[in-house]
Amino acid sequence: MTMEHRATRLDLDFNFHVSNRSYVSIALLTMPDDVLNSQTLTSVTVHWLHETYLDDTLTCRMSRTDDGAYLHTLTNADGLVVCELMSRWQPQLSKADVSEVLDRGL
Repeated sequence: MTMEHRATRLDLDFNFHVSNRSYVSIALLTMPDDVLNSQTLTSVTVHWLHETYLDDTLTCRMSRTDDGAYLHTLTNADGLVVCELMSRWQPQLSKADVSEVLDRGL
């Protein structure tokens, strides 16, 4: 999956660079809904490579690796890789249905 994101003021840190948190948020927006609905994020490894600034357009490409992790690569408008992330997910524990909780006789 691929998506574009234009850096806004909400993405900036106090030095007016795109913040570390924003890179992670942008990358995780590329995750498929079925993964988000059925799995839990267990780890993220991030390599920040270049700074980006207000109004820079970032392209995030996500692909699945052979070991089941997800590689997220963010590039700027010049095609320079500015950040790479590896996210790992595991199946969620089953959640109790609301009716099961209400019917416990409390």
